[in-house]
Amino acid sequence: MTETDELPNGQAIYCILRCRTLRELAGMSMNALAASAKVDRGTVSKMERRHPVTGAIAGRVFNALNVAHRSTLTYEDEVSTSYEAREAKNKTR
Repeated sequence: MTETDELPNGQAIYCILRCRTLRELAGMSMNALAASAKVDRGTVSKMERRHPVTGAIAGRVFNALNVAHRSTLTYEDEVSTSYEAREAKNKTR
């Protein structure tokens, strides 16, 4: 992880690269995912556009998605650092 992968307060930042895909496969709306994860709908929207969030928020959203997917997801496969997310986003351009 590099210095650019931290928030000003030193917290690491993370992304769920397949957030939208996983939400849609689970048949969840953004509002339902936000409620289940106890985050704002705007946070879910930002995450789906690969904006980085703290590890705590990424963990809550991941856990909500994992429950919806009957515990078949793994944190290591779905949650990445913002650096990895930027690299993946740049490859899709």
